[in-house]
Amino acid sequence: MNSRSLFSDGRQLLKTLVARMFDRRPSILVLHDIDGWALDHVFQLWFGDSCNFRVARLNWDKVSTPRAFQGHNLVVYGYLDIYLRFKSCPRKAVVIIHDPCELFPQVVNWHEVEPKPELIVLLRSLRAVVVISIELQTRLSSYGIKTYRIPTMSRLPVQEDCELTPLPPVAISIFKNYPRKNAEMLNRLAEKGRASGLWNLSLHENPSFNETAYLDLIDQSPIYVCSSWQEGGPLPAMDVMSRGGVVVTTRVGQMEEIITDGESGFFCSSQEEFEETLARLFGNRNVLEQARGKSLAAYRQRRDKAIIRETVQQVFTNILRHP
Repeated sequence: MNSRSLFSDGRQLLKTLVARMFDRRPSILVLHDIDGWALDHVFQLWFGDSCNFRVARLNWDKVSTPRAFQGHNLVVYGYLDIYLRFKSCPRKAVVIIHDPCELFPQVVNWHEVEPKPELIVLLRSLRAVVVISIELQTRLSSYGIKTYRIPTMSRLPVQEDCELTPLPPVAISIFKNYPRKNAEMLNRLAEKGRASGLWNLSLHENPSFNETAYLDLIDQSPIYVCSSWQEGGPLPAMDVMSRGGVVVTTRVGQMEEIITDGESGFFCSSQEEFEETLARLFGNRNVLEQARGKSLAAYRQRRDKAIIRETVQQVFTNILRHP
């Protein structure tokens, strides 16, 4: 370990101690990534306007020793992998698990597969575990692990109701080719749509959009298809709903608390159900436009930034009160 790293960690500790002298609120340190989910959601959305806590942040790869964690009541690790790097201060560590694949293999029957025993032991040793996925919370409860759940939301600006104009039916799916994304089904759906002429599903695999191009694609595509069998969000589905699109999806991640089946979105459990739903949306513009309006309304109601931040305040107040 070089002297520069020690100096950096020492300076961080000194700043923490000085701040604590003048601000008696509980102190939370958030370890995040450089530019990604843990920065956007965990720090900026969850703690961006915190009034109950004094919140500091560090890019995790700038930390060389656990010395930088001293002086804080809690250390929030933006990902499980970040905690696995340090494995320090478990009684003040709060680990956020975004996707089930951080613990479980990406297989169809992952609900029936046992995780590594050492990971379960590790999670039980922590101050708290925070998840965003309903299905992951249910799975971990079977091991007696208490979790707190905080929902996430799209980073895109939410569409205004008055701006929701009719669009021609276009379906898209945006995904990285991980096993859990079930890309084989997506390809079959796209091929059958081309062959039958009943729907048009455009697949965007491993995309590299800039923000403007991504927003344009979302705004021009009123139907989003998610065939995953393991998710934390999924974020693109929430992006589509926030812009007045309709999601056709499996029951994964956070979808069941946002979508009312057949109204603000559509749940499908087989390729045949996806085909029937897509054919219906492409064949009946009234059904599509009504669902778009309900989808946007559902998103606006259940993914309000103030509601999520209030949940964060309640969760972390509870964690601090119960060592």
